[in-house]
Amino acid sequence: MQRAFTLSHERFVLDIDPTRRYIKGSAELTIQPLQKRLSNIRINCRQCKITGVQVNGERVRHSYADPVSELTLGEDTTVAYHNVYKSKYLNALREADEGELLIPIPDSCIKQVKRKQLNY
Repeated sequence: MQRAFTLSHERFVLDIDPTRRYIKGSAELTIQPLQKRLSNIRINCRQCKITGVQVNGERVRHSYADPVSELTLGEDTTVAYHNVYKSKYLNALREADEGELLIPIPDSCIKQVKRKQLNY
């Protein structure tokens, strides 16, 4: 899968509590669009609880869907059903290939760069 942007910088801050088996954190990503009009980006972040998203300091509405976390086989299944689960799991991975988190890019955050500034 080809993304419409490149990741040029990333910063993560994590607060880990091993006794409660809890991790809380934030991520700061700097991206460079690969197309003229980038209206949204998708990011992989499986098994996360997203509490907020900002683009250039502006809070934006986001959508998050993790098909893998929704997998179930039912209460009465046994290890004999592992092939069924594996098939469902692989399908869910393909479905989420583009990313579980969809972030819209506000028009106010798009900065046009002149060719002189690109350092070619």
